[in-house]
Amino acid sequence: MNSYTHAITLVDWQYFGSLTYSGHEKPDYVRRSMACGFWYRVAHVMKVRPKRLMWVQRDEVGEKFGRKHHHFLLRIEGTTASIGVCHVLAACWKQMGGGSSDIRLYDPRLSGADYMLKGLSEKNEYEVGKFSGNLCQLTFSHRTQGKLRSMTARSPFRDRPYITAVS
Repeated sequence: MNSYTHAITLVDWQYFGSLTYSGHEKPDYVRRSMACGFWYRVAHVMKVRPKRLMWVQRDEVGEKFGRKHHHFLLRIEGTTASIGVCHVLAACWKQMGGGSSDIRLYDPRLSGADYMLKGLSEKNEYEVGKFSGNLCQLTFSHRTQGKLRSMTARSPFRDRPYITAVS
C-alpha cells in the first residue's frame, strides 16, 4: 500500500462517483470549470459551505472510447450518507450540462481508494503508460489536504507535481 492509498483510506468517505461529459469532446478549461462548479453546486444544494466538502478527484481517459471523465471520493462533513443524496448529486451534474453519472455510497471493502490511485505506481507499467502525461491527474480539495496532513505523520502531499489543489 503506497502512502497515497494509506492516507486516502484514513478518511471516512461517503460517496464514490464517476462523471462524464455530454456531446462532443470538451476543452480542458471547460472540463475543469465544470468540475469546480460541481463542487460549489453540491455545497449549495447540501446547504453547507464549500470548505465543508472533502473530496479527491481523478481525471482520466476511458479505455473503450477515449473520452475524458472524472472519478471522485466525497465526504460532506456534518451530513449522513444516503442513497437520496446520490440522486441529488447526479441531478446537480445533469443540471450543469454534464453527461452520465454513476454515484454510489462508498464501500471501503470495494477498494475505491486503490482505484482512484491506479496508474500512479511504477509497479503497474500498463497503467502508468496509459495515464502518462496530463491524462491522469489527482486533485484534492484544500480540506482533504489539511485533514490528511493532520492524520499522517509524513504527509504524501509534498513535492508531487501531479497533485493540484482546488478550493
